[in-house]
Amino acid sequence: MKNSINTTICFITILIFIAGCSDSGSQKKDLERFNWLIGSWSDTTNGFFENWSLSGDSALTGNGLQIKEGDTIFEESLSVKIVDNNWSYVVRYGTEETHFTLANEPGDSLVFQNPDNEFPRRITYIKKPDGAFIAIIENPGEPDKTTIFNFILIK
Repeated sequence: MKNSINTTICFITILIFIAGCSDSGSQKKDLERFNWLIGSWSDTTNGFFENWSLSGDSALTGNGLQIKEGDTIFEESLSVKIVDNNWSYVVRYGTEETHFTLANEPGDSLVFQNPDNEFPRRITYIKKPDGAFIAIIENPGEPDKTTIFNFILIK
């Protein structure tokens, strides 16, 4: 009987270990679907810049900033990571942190939502065929609360 219990405990331990390993590999593979954001990007029309890089094998980190007449007038820290078992877009502005949950299957578009946020409630990234991307921050149903950014890679 004791041998059977030890075998069962050993088997359960191995299963938990395997599940943990596959979860990490799965997250890394999922993260690869966000990799087209990596790089330094510019929207010269709005004077806005974003920079994204890989942070370990479980997140992307970046920052966004707006420059007007040579001065930085806005800056935020950004990340895409797993929060509470969901992919989240996290914006840190000063000491405030706002989370947006991924609302679609990641691919050539990424849609993050937070219906409780005053503005924006939705952030969308759309990859263009040339590798550039469009970012849209908006409150759906409120056309006056929409900003579109056309980002190109800074070489």
